[in-house]
Amino acid sequence: MQHPQRDRAARRRRQLVENDPVNGIPRGYAIDHTIDNQDIGHLEVWVSPSSVGSGTSRALRILDDSGDHLPAVRRVDSSSTVKTLEFRFHPEQWRPVGTGASSAFLFDVLATPVGGQRRVAFHLAVWNDGTIRYHAGGVWRTIGNGPALNPSTSCTAGCIWSTIRVRATTTTATVTVNGVQIGTATRFDGGTSNLTGHQFSASSTADEQESFLVDDVYTSNS
Repeated sequence: MQHPQRDRAARRRRQLVENDPVNGIPRGYAIDHTIDNQDIGHLEVWVSPSSVGSGTSRALRILDDSGDHLPAVRRVDSSSTVKTLEFRFHPEQWRPVGTGASSAFLFDVLATPVGGQRRVAFHLAVWNDGTIRYHAGGVWRTIGNGPALNPSTSCTAGCIWSTIRVRATTTTATVTVNGVQIGTATRFDGGTSNLTGHQFSASSTADEQESFLVDDVYTSNS
């Protein structure tokens, strides 16, 4: 007999597991490798043994210290009309206010590719003020009323981790933070195609000075 909680944990471990190699990319994920004009390669996404109080021994680190590269990591799963994405998040560094664009951690639900090109169904972000926002109609829109989580990077009294859950259909996505449903988002691409995976990234190619940790990633087609 399957135990629901154990089954859920098993599905999580298949995506971001404790035995993924340190300094490597989590199994099942892919990244973009770019070269800048000084012939320096950039990845800036890796499994880190520093999980700063997440309760596990490893976490996924996304570090943006380059003005030539957007650190991003993505996973493509089976196509479905429904996707649930859940993960825990801790910001290590937000870009200082007044230095480039507003700092944010981006997380996307991906759509069926068109012409071999990746498409984003839902374009979502944790802003440096603790709000959760989605991009539609050419602008960023806040989900819910005000901050949905504590954006503190401090670990003086224990690092603050937040659990974010997105349940997306082909038209809308419902967002829950730390067990509280905060609202819904509409499609970024204006389409209704099936959903195929997810992506985590820093906020900007041109701007830098961001560092984020992600752990306990879970997805399903329900």
